[in-house]
Amino acid sequence: MPTSVIERFVLHAHAALERLAIAQNLEEINERFQQAVRTTMDGFWSYGPDNRLHDVNQAYCQMSGYTQRQLIGMHISELEVRDTPEEIDTQNRRIIARGQDLYVSQHRRSDGSLYDVEVSVSYLPADGGRFSGFIRDITERRQAQDRILRLNADLEERVSACTQELSDMNMELMETNTELERATLAKSSFLASMSHELRTPLNSIIGFTGIMLQGLAGPVSDEQATQLTMVSQSGKHLLSLINDVLDLSKIEAGSAATNIEDIDLRSLVQGIRGIGSSDLPHIMESFYQADQPDWAKSPGTGLGLTISSQLAATLGGSLSVESELGVGSTFTLRIPKSAHLTE
Repeated sequence: MPTSVIERFVLHAHAALERLAIAQNLEEINERFQQAVRTTMDGFWSYGPDNRLHDVNQAYCQMSGYTQRQLIGMHISELEVRDTPEEIDTQNRRIIARGQDLYVSQHRRSDGSLYDVEVSVSYLPADGGRFSGFIRDITERRQAQDRILRLNADLEERVSACTQELSDMNMELMETNTELERATLAKSSFLASMSHELRTPLNSIIGFTGIMLQGLAGPVSDEQATQLTMVSQSGKHLLSLINDVLDLSKIEAGSAATNIEDIDLRSLVQGIRGIGSSDLPHIMESFYQADQPDWAKSPGTGLGLTISSQLAATLGGSLSVESELGVGSTFTLRIPKSAHLTE
């Protein structure tokens, strides 16, 4: 037999073996694909250019409620709720152009109920063209997404309502604070302007009482002297109270002027030596007086430390205190070097 004939025979044999191997591989691949289609949890269908189903798996039968016999030959527009036959044709042209597509749609079950699906479709031009698609039921996922969207919308609405409520409350607080500031300034301005009218009658009472006690207006009996002394002491106490109130009002009104002068430090220290821990948070408050035994109580008004702390603040400084009952008190006055002091 000529060599060329043998060579051609060998080549044909090799080609035949290759085609056989390819066919076997394709058969194995197809078998694996069919096995995957049968066992997948997702639905599967395939249809031709006429848009009628050629094949479906059991998962899609369970998903749709139809039997395989009912589904074969059914036009997919009977299952795709949102698409008309014309829209499906347009979609098929898009799939052919791209080779595949992924979209979300709605399918109708055999009982007429609807469910959301995600469809992944590919196009195979062999055998006149065939579309193969995997269908996943995403109803629960969409419902969860819808719940999240509703919760987010509800949360945003609540946050917006709370924000508006807080804004309204802030506006009310600002208005209230403004009114309080106006009232405080009006009160302080009134008291500061009335200092002369308040002090003058008391000075007259104290002065004339002193004259009567000295006998300059005529003799007085012991009982009268006792009563006049009580009037004088009460007047002086009231004058001290009025002076403290007026000083505090001037500071609040911003009309107080500082005056640096020498003081009796021993008397000051003696007056602030018996302060308990329960009194410390309050001693800077107006009209507050620490609890003391009767023998140690002073006739003060409870405004001294209030005035002192506010004067320190007026100068840009501060007044603080540390104290231990029965041991002693330490008051610290801090005033910046740049403070403007009026002599």
